[in-house]
Amino acid sequence: MNKSNINALIRELRNEAQTLPAGKKRDVLSKLDRIDLHFRRAGAKTPANNEVTEDEAERFSSQAKTIYNYLLAGNTLTSMDALRIFGVARLASRICDIEKQTGITPARRRIQVVNRFGKEVYVNEYWIEQGE
Repeated sequence: MNKSNINALIRELRNEAQTLPAGKKRDVLSKLDRIDLHFRRAGAKTPANNEVTEDEAERFSSQAKTIYNYLLAGNTLTSMDALRIFGVARLASRICDIEKQTGITPARRRIQVVNRFGKEVYVNEYWIEQGE
């Protein structure tokens, strides 16, 4: 089975899952997400310079989509920046969503900042390298 056949099959199964009761539907869609992620990690990554596809946009939360596009534009983001700019309090969770949906792992590094009490602390800074 080639990549396009797998994607078509997953899309068809997603459409069929819409007719299931809510609990079953959630379980089936979750399993399909894991299968989709497995095949994406096996070499079918979405290039970092492409926008989110229409199929991915349906599964992306608006927060994850906004953050993904912000990082694609070459920006860096910390949890405080995400809270201030987008009102997103759980940046690490949205980064995890981006990884699951696109197969792209944003680069990260620990940077030292001064908190509101004047103490030096470390936070993660995220970005997407354009060569990915």
